[in-house]
Amino acid sequence: MLPLPPCSVEHLFVIVKINLVYYILGNTYFPPRPPITLYNKKLDIINDLLISYPYIKNIILVGDYNTPNLKWQFTSPSCSPNYLNLNQLSVDFLSKISFLSLSQFNTVLNKNNTILDLVLSNIDNITVSKFTTPLVSCDVHHPSLLIIIPINTYKPIDYNLFTYDFYSCNYSDIIKCSGSINWVEIFSNLNVNEVTNLFYSIIYEIIDIFVLKYPIKFGFELKNLIFKKKIAHKIFRNSGAINDYNKFSNLRAQCKALSKLNYQNYLKKYPGRF
Repeated sequence: MLPLPPCSVEHLFVIVKINLVYYILGNTYFPPRPPITLYNKKLDIINDLLISYPYIKNIILVGDYNTPNLKWQFTSPSCSPNYLNLNQLSVDFLSKISFLSLSQFNTVLNKNNTILDLVLSNIDNITVSKFTTPLVSCDVHHPSLLIIIPINTYKPIDYNLFTYDFYSCNYSDIIKCSGSINWVEIFSNLNVNEVTNLFYSIIYEIIDIFVLKYPIKFGFELKNLIFKKKIAHKIFRNSGAINDYNKFSNLRAQCKALSKLNYQNYLKKYPGRF
């Protein structure tokens, strides 16, 4: 709940954080026939809140503003007032909410075909409808409302930060592995662009397998098998031949078995790390 200066209006403001976005939510009650000074005081408080919390760009205000003389018509995505026969109070009120870049979204009429409860916001595409199953009995002058506010879902960026330990890697294993590759077979029937992409892909895989960035759990035999499995998969993907698939499948099964064995040996050697 936000601290507010004294005001003869019943109101409550809170800050809500959804995902990475902050919202100011406010609820208000104005007595019947309030003077314009009361509206000004209230909306000045809202303006001060936006200045005090500059990181908050979204505001939603709901409540009984007691403006029966204001007639609203739906003009997507919000409502616009009917400017015919406006009194000075309504003109000043509209001017104030316009200054705050607020739009009105409620079009649900009460028993007297007026709208006392306003939904003011600077967020686009808010939808307001009559709520058919209210939790408590409703005043005929204040029908229950269902307010749907679009919320953007921001997925935090997943930074995969790691550093390869080139200083500690075993270059003998790297040379042995790269020397075992049948480059002629791999590059056969490929154009120069495909050869270049495949070459760099293999080099990156060699680095990924043989240059440490995780705890030492895998020996050279498993690393070599993993590398051969990836190469076999690339060959099968290019050829589609059943023999190439069988080679890839066999290497994949060996990798799974040896990986399980190496992991068990690692747990026995370093039990305190888990």
